[in-house]
Amino acid sequence: MDMKKEMRLMTIVGCLCAVGCLTVSLINVWESSLPHAEVIPPSEYTVGILPGVSPSDVTGQAATTASPQQKTVNINTASAEEIADVLPGIGKVKAQRIVEYREAAGGFDSVDELTRVKGIGEKTLENIRPYCRLSD
Repeated sequence: MDMKKEMRLMTIVGCLCAVGCLTVSLINVWESSLPHAEVIPPSEYTVGILPGVSPSDVTGQAATTASPQQKTVNINTASAEEIADVLPGIGKVKAQRIVEYREAAGGFDSVDELTRVKGIGEKTLENIRPYCRLSD
């Protein structure tokens, strides 16, 4: 196959992957409005579709699903530094806010309570949820 045809094929395959991801994302948005629906993170349905294509290549965002070997953090006992090191997108300032909220509230009963911390919304929560735990 000549280089021009190969590039066209790669472009078409890339577009198909993007359309597939968009379709699944739209389905997830619709399903999330249903009671007790489970939303599938992009990394679970994009990994392995094409050899050498990572979820970040297809979606433009890094994968956020924690694997069994992935490091998690106990948000009820960890220091701000540990939280910032483990949670993607959480820097030292937000990590300190998490610790301050935890101390004021007497701990977290649910990971969902993180949305009560200034600077952590629903999207951030969904990105960090796989990395959070409540006990050791």
